Amino acid sequence: PWTRHVSGFLTKQDHAADFDLGTWPPAGAEPVDLDGYYAGRADAGLEYGPAFQGLQTVWTRDGEVYAEIALPEGITADGFGLHPVLLDAALQASSFVSAGPAAREGELRLPFAWNEVALHATGATTLRVRASAGADGLTLRLADHVGAPVAAIGTLATRPFTPGAFAPALPELHDALFRVDLVPVGTSVGPDEVDHVVLGAEHADLAALLAAVGEGAPVPGAVIADLTRTDATSAPERARELTVRALDLLQAWAAAAELEASTLVLRTDGAVSGTVDPAAAAVWGLLRSAQSENPGQYVLVDADEDTRAAEVARAAVASGEPQLVLRSGTVTAPRLARASADVAPARFRALDGEGTALVTGGTGTLGRLAARHLVTEHGVR
Repeated sequence: PWTRHVSGFLTKQDHAADFDLGTWPPAGAEPVDLDGYYAGRADAGLEYGPAFQGLQTVWTRDGEVYAEIALPEGITADGFGLHPVLLDAALQASSFVSAGPAAREGELRLPFAWNEVALHATGATTLRVRASAGADGLTLRLADHVGAPVAAIGTLATRPFTPGAFAPALPELHDALFRVDLVPVGTSVGPDEVDHVVLGAEHADLAALLAAVGEGAPVPGAVIADLTRTDATSAPERARELTVRALDLLQAWAAAAELEASTLVLRTDGAVSGTVDPAAAAVWGLLRSAQSENPGQYVLVDADEDTRAAEVARAAVASGEPQLVLRSGTVTAPRLARASADVAPARFRALDGEGTALVTGGTGTLGRLAARHLVTEHGVR
């Protein structure tokens, strides 16, 4: 849902500016040492990037503050009534003004309520600022490099800034977690409307299919490659055999221009739902990476052994989904869903800090973050 952060009223400005900052700096104004100003703000919890370090010079006199600010090199005022960098620097200058009797010395304060804000001119790249405090808040007058009015803020109410105030509470962190859910998807063709072949049945392999097409056989709408069966017995051997077969098939398919109009359907069983088969899951991991590099060229279908090939072909062609799960006639596809705070922790499994943790893609940005998380949050060594 939308969150309203600001509301206001826009009115027509009928009066001219009532100030002029042509005499600069005013007689009797005392310069302020700005060395360490931005470092001190960062230490207190407000860090300004290079573009927002626009304060050049500050003076004080009789409770008022005068400042010069400028846009950093490489930033132009094009497209703005008053560039945000200049406005922000003007507010920084007001930090040298006491915010009133309720404010504590050295207290960081942020803008809260703006009143009687007026823009008198546009295109300014440097500003002269005069800031003072009154009963209702701060008053600011902004002029250009010769003192001509640019903008004014009638009163600006501020509130104390507490470091960490914007950080979410720990129990709410789970609201940002997502999980993968399988949701039903529709198909728009009948059970026998997709012409298909199964490698290993009608044709021994892809080479045999290509030979048949070369001799005049029609190109099928879908080619199903069964990656559910293997001669290996151990889990590592099964994973290796199935992934090698899948990779060889993808490389051969990429070179088969004759089948460009057909859809390659890679069938697995137990890769993502129910009792997960690690070998089938490895195939999906490989093929999903390949799909990201070659979108739209083939479809992953995880189906139980009772699902007919015609159902697999129909779902793969008619759904338009890159990944599908078929169980008892129901066609589903993976979608991200928000994990609620009361559900998410129950899905986690305790990790063995003394065991071995494998992070795939561990040299990338996310992989490094995952590795650090395993160490700092789960004690993995």
